[in-house]
Amino acid sequence: MESGTSLPSPWTAVWVSLIPVALLLGLTVISYSFAPEGTNHNVLFLALIPGFAVVTYVLMLRSLRAFDLRLRTVLPGALVFFVARSEALQHGLADLTGEPVALGQFVGVSADAEGLLFWSGKNKGLPITVVDWTELRAVSIGGTPIDMSEHMALVSIVRQLGWNKLGYFGVPAITLDLHRGGENVSLPLALYSARTGYPASRTDFALTVTSFLHLRAEA
Repeated sequence: MESGTSLPSPWTAVWVSLIPVALLLGLTVISYSFAPEGTNHNVLFLALIPGFAVVTYVLMLRSLRAFDLRLRTVLPGALVFFVARSEALQHGLADLTGEPVALGQFVGVSADAEGLLFWSGKNKGLPITVVDWTELRAVSIGGTPIDMSEHMALVSIVRQLGWNKLGYFGVPAITLDLHRGGENVSLPLALYSARTGYPASRTDFALTVTSFLHLRAEA
């Protein structure tokens, strides 16, 4: 497992993916400009929300799948999975690195016989940190709360309309208890599917956990 492996730039795919956003914005401007006199613009805006949510979801999914493909290309044979960004995970990674970390919407995790690498598209394609198997003291399986407004545009929009408590869910997670430099660090890893952009199914979660525990046992 190489800690300095860089990833190809994804910017070409990102810019191409922004085309639907530009089209949606243009449609919104046209709709407001040419709407008949007396049109309720609030109703018009609400009518555009589903389209906005769909476009946002498609862009998120394209980005996540591209992230998955890059990691699997650079790290052939490694176990690769993705977890949702959360405040607890961000704090835990900051404790491991000794400095603040910038995380994207999802964090990539790769595991092989040597240990774990944590990846974010916001740090120039280099790993956030490397974890040796000897630093992993315990693994627990359970759930962790995730703010879905960070991962679903429609939840964020609905909250703006007054439903502030909507969108907090428990997601199946692997929690890693690590020991580094005399400090104990906990990393809750809420698994998400690169195919759907939603929390991993029970089957996918079980397969990932089984592979992860097998790698740890063999290390």
